[in-house]
Amino acid sequence: DIGESGIDGITMTLSGTEVGGTTINRTTTTDENGDYLFSGLAPGTYSVAEGETPGYMDGAEHVGSEGGTTADDLLGNIVLGDGVDAVDYDFGEVLPAGVSGSVVDDAGNGIEGTTIELHGTDDLGNDVDLSTSTNSNGDYAFADLRPGTYDIVEVQPTGYGDGGESAGPLGGTVGDDAITGIVLGSDESSPDNDFDEIRSSISGTVVDDAGNGIENVVIELTGIDD
Repeated sequence: DIGESGIDGITMTLSGTEVGGTTINRTTTTDENGDYLFSGLAPGTYSVAEGETPGYMDGAEHVGSEGGTTADDLLGNIVLGDGVDAVDYDFGEVLPAGVSGSVVDDAGNGIEGTTIELHGTDDLGNDVDLSTSTNSNGDYAFADLRPGTYDIVEVQPTGYGDGGESAGPLGGTVGDDAITGIVLGSDESSPDNDFDEIRSSISGTVVDDAGNGIENVVIELTGIDD
């Protein structure tokens, strides 16, 4: 899109056949703006292939002013007439995105081994379904995601009461054990998508005047929760 940074140093390859039958094969590299140019071409039919883009994920290709076809890292069937400039034959790339957060108890201690699920749809329309577990600090992370819209779902940890949830700086809709509708762009991360759990208790003993425990006494708990 307009305003996005160009990627320099990418090898671009032009191949094709001139009207007279001469086979063409040329390479160039993108400049600091991500621009490339093959000039001085005779009328003919051409293709442009994009080389590797280290650190980036494959994005969409865009056919320019003279039409053509798209494939993975390839724009083909570009028909040039005499004196025609074919422009805007573009290749989009994306940087990885990520979502992270923590699961903690009401004393602020991380809860290890909690299952966290990620569901959503990436920018290419693919369904994404991933799962991970919190580490010893209660932290979790989903890295190397494509841009897209994602939901985070916590599987309630055994032995804890359900607490609150809080969305990170990119927002999202907070629900029971879930944070949904987190929108990630290229190179965007959404930290601090957190889940709080409750592990408080009240205990005691019933004994006789000789200090012996008395079995099967009914104990009732009343009160108001948070």
